[in-house]
Order: sequence, then structure tokens, then C-alpha cells
Amino acid sequence: ALRPYLNIRWASNPYGEGLVWVRRRFVEVAPPETTVRFDIHLPDGRTVEQTQIFIQAYLSDNPTLARDGLYEAGLRKNKPHIYRALLKGDWYVSVGAFLSDFWDPEYHVCETHPVPPNVYRFRSADFGIAGKPGKSGGMSVTWWYVDHDGMLTAYHHLYGSQLSADRVAERCKEIELYYGDWDEEENRSMLNLGSPLDAQCFKRTGTSGPTISEDFWRKGVGWKKSTKDRVNGIAELVRRLDTFTTWTDGADVTRKKPSIRWMKRCDHPIKFLPTLPRNESDPRDIKDDIEGRDVFDDTMYACTSRP
Repeated sequence: ALRPYLNIRWASNPYGEGLVWVRRRFVEVAPPETTVRFDIHLPDGRTVEQTQIFIQAYLSDNPTLARDGLYEAGLRKNKPHIYRALLKGDWYVSVGAFLSDFWDPEYHVCETHPVPPNVYRFRSADFGIAGKPGKSGGMSVTWWYVDHDGMLTAYHHLYGSQLSADRVAERCKEIELYYGDWDEEENRSMLNLGSPLDAQCFKRTGTSGPTISEDFWRKGVGWKKSTKDRVNGIAELVRRLDTFTTWTDGADVTRKKPSIRWMKRCDHPIKFLPTLPRNESDPRDIKDDIEGRDVFDDTMYACTSRP
């Protein structure tokens, strides 16, 4: 008789449309080479335990390719994000992704730090209530400060789905109370004037009831209508990712500062933005109906509001 399978092995590079799913399913659940156990409950009442383990592979694990150095030399001719993915097994970049040529975690991700005093602050958002895991249509809100060189730094991010405007507004209030951006006497946000929200949220879609933006306003969270121009909005986002301020410090070392960056606590933008795939039918945009598109649009609205 044939013996049942004892193991199933999957092998993959950090590449392609399913990257985020693979990363969430295997890479992020535990450190490499850590056995993960979980129970599956069957309809008849039985419980089956299954295990999985993620093994990080490197070029050195393949002596045939590593021996003469030719394969590694070929990878190093590519842009940094490509050899980070294929040589170092970096699951937070994606070869061929829409922003992969512009995203560099060395510059676009910074340590979490206190918001400096006397800087301009605002928030941006893309709102959807029907989002499902693995698809677009969810909600993304980002809080930003603008330094004296005009650089945007994301200092907090809120992400979710299946949440009403009232629920999101309540979470916004909690966050802004924490950062001192809420006027408790007036019971409203102090960030209302300069914060862009998806223009669709200001439209009435065949109903006489309040718009989404009006639902937010009733809770003290106000917005301005975002610029609805994807071509120029995407260009502005890319321009910020690709624009740096350089200076030489006292040790004659040239340093670079990007025009946009995210604190490490903003984990969803850091995970999604560098891996979103290109739209095959329109290479000027990202793929439709994919998880993380709401984060991309949220970021785009922030960039167009501060060109």
C-alpha cells in the first residue's frame, strides 16, 4: 500500500502577485525555523493538529550556484531591491512591483520617534466599508507631519475593513487625543482643514441621507475633498519617493533625506507599498481590487495635498 504523505514542501522567491499572502501565511507567523502548531476542527468534532515551519534560504545553501560567484555577480548588476529580494530573501520588496524601483527601506522607513514640536500635521484617508482580506475596499488613515524642508513623515496609521464611518471616527478621536490633536472643549479634531479624504466620500449616491464625509463631521472628524487625478497623483507619490535632500555633515559625510517616509510603527504601508503589482492593462497604475490599494490611494491623496 502507498504510504501517506508525511510532509508537503513549498519553495518560492519573494516575487509575484501572491507575495503578500505567502508572507502573511508563512513568513510573518513566527521567526525562521520555528515550528508553528495549530488545530483544525472538523465538522464531526475531531481536532487535527498540523504544523508548519518557515526555512529562510540563501545563496550559500546552493553550493553549485555559489561556488564560482557568477550567479551572485549577475544578481548584483540589478537594482538594489532585486538583489535584496533574490539574494537576501527580503520578503518586503517585490521584483517588478509598481514602486519597487523607487522604494528603499534604508531611507523610506525610519525609527519610531516623537513628533517634533511646531511642525504642521494632517491626516489622509481612503475609506471603504466592504473590504475583505486579500482584496481592496478597506479603510486606510495615515497621520503625517511636515518638517521644515517639506518632507512628509507618517507617524501613525490605521487600517481595517468592515468598519462604519462612525467607528473609524471614534478611532481617529482616540488617536488624536493621544497626540494632542483633539480639541476637547469643542469636541473636534484640530486637523480638519488640511486633511484629504477620497472625493467619493463627499458624493450622494441616490440617497437623501448624509454622505460619508458628513458622518465623519458629526463625530468631530472633518476632511477636505481629495484631488481626484490618478495620473498626476501617482506622479506626485513617485516624485516624493524619488526626491532626496542631501547635505554634508561635520565629518564631510554626504547624507540623504527622502521627501516621504514612514515610522516603523506604520506597518501596513511598509508591508504593502513596495509589493503592489502593476496593472497589466494600464502600466501607469497598480492592479485593481488587490489588498493594499487603499493604502496606496491614501498615500497618493497625502502627496497631492502637499505637492
